[in-house]
Amino acid sequence: MPSHVKGQPTSEKQKIASRKWYVKLKEEQPERLQEIRHRTDALSVARQLARLEAAAGPCPDQCEICGGPPNGKGRFHFDHDHETGQFRGWLCAKCNWAIGLMEDNPDLMMSLALYLEKAKREPSGVFVVGGRSQRLRVMKKEAVS
Repeated sequence: MPSHVKGQPTSEKQKIASRKWYVKLKEEQPERLQEIRHRTDALSVARQLARLEAAAGPCPDQCEICGGPPNGKGRFHFDHDHETGQFRGWLCAKCNWAIGLMEDNPDLMMSLALYLEKAKREPSGVFVVGGRSQRLRVMKKEAVS
């Protein structure tokens, strides 16, 4: 593989040599190319996690919102404010997605919580019967009993 000094601009000659090396490896040793990609991905994830932990403190054993284990890819998300870049905490995938779906808006999250609390206090009396594989039916409480 062509050598290159990190941080230095890549010349056209180096780019061409690198492309030739890649094409040759892809044709002759596709499994080796997969190994290189996997190793590079795993190393970059490990390096990134090490940098994040060095800056923000060690990753905890549980999500800072729900207290659950990591889910998704088996690791916690480094949650941060997308406007300021300020680190907020280590979250499981579900809690991180929920914050994203609520657009990092505390007022919207409070509205969601109030909506759920109201539904518990004042049930509608209408029920959905059936599942994903069945045809859904909507019934009044009296018809379900």
